[in-house]
Amino acid sequence: MGLKNFSDRISDNWVTILVTSLIMFFVVAATAIIVFFVALQPADQVMVPNIVGKDLNSAVIELQAKELNTRLQLRYSDDPNDEGLVLEQKPGPGAIVKAGRKVEIIVSNGTVMNSIANYIGKNVEEVKQDLSILFTSGSKHLVVVQEPHMYRFNNAPPGTILEQNPPPETELHGKTTISFVVSKGPKREVIAIPELKGMALNKVYATMANTKLIFNFSLEESAEYEKATVVSQSEPEGTSLQAYSKVAVKIGVPKRNNKKLIYGVYSIDLPVYPYPLDISLDMVSPNGDRSQLVICKHPGGRFSVPYGVEKGSILVLTVLGKEVETTEVGE
Repeated sequence: MGLKNFSDRISDNWVTILVTSLIMFFVVAATAIIVFFVALQPADQVMVPNIVGKDLNSAVIELQAKELNTRLQLRYSDDPNDEGLVLEQKPGPGAIVKAGRKVEIIVSNGTVMNSIANYIGKNVEEVKQDLSILFTSGSKHLVVVQEPHMYRFNNAPPGTILEQNPPPETELHGKTTISFVVSKGPKREVIAIPELKGMALNKVYATMANTKLIFNFSLEESAEYEKATVVSQSEPEGTSLQAYSKVAVKIGVPKRNNKKLIYGVYSIDLPVYPYPLDISLDMVSPNGDRSQLVICKHPGGRFSVPYGVEKGSILVLTVLGKEVETTEVGE
């Protein structure tokens, strides 16, 4: 068959071809329009049920019956009886939503603690700090430490918990107050006075850290001193005093004469504590470097530390790991 005959056949059937093409076009167009409007048709509307207070399984089944999905979150609660129950839901009860939407539900994971721990033998300040971390600001404190504590002289280190009430393993059924009997340390501990005369500042700091005495420092400025050195002490070496008795110590320092270091005595009146606490004094240099001058046990009251630092340095006082005061060293 030649090309001429093929052309003649198309010419003879052009009407049939045109009609067939138009019919196919309208069928495709109609199908597309139907699919488009079906896609635009809204899903069924359903009402969100009230599932707060129900157990997780019942809540999920009820939501599925409404053709709703779930997004689950766990959270600690204040009441141990809430474990496994729905605390909150979003959207709330009665909301009209499309079928298939996710409903956020928050379910109780129980309480942070189920029973009282054994705190005997631990430091009371560390226990209080641990409890404050355990019960975040966003949750109710199930265990509250009663204050002031009852103190008793004991050979255990000061601050050690000797007794607790309620006892360990007591189950929690809501907010509980716990009381402690705390060691105050030995009743009459006697300390021998060390030889301080001639000590430089770094050795003074080491002595403060290792000696249960309160040193009250003062300065004596003179051109005869080349560096800061202890020149006198109120109690002679070998004298015995009760723990945390006061000893006056005089530090001889050179006249400044535009030298780099500024000498002084940092002092502050602290509250009187029931037993000696960890107190430290740090120094932050003008270029931002931080170093510890001294850390020691102190019962409160007047606390003093001699120093020799650059002008513009910052002295930072810390009690039990918490910064209490910052002071800039000037002229």
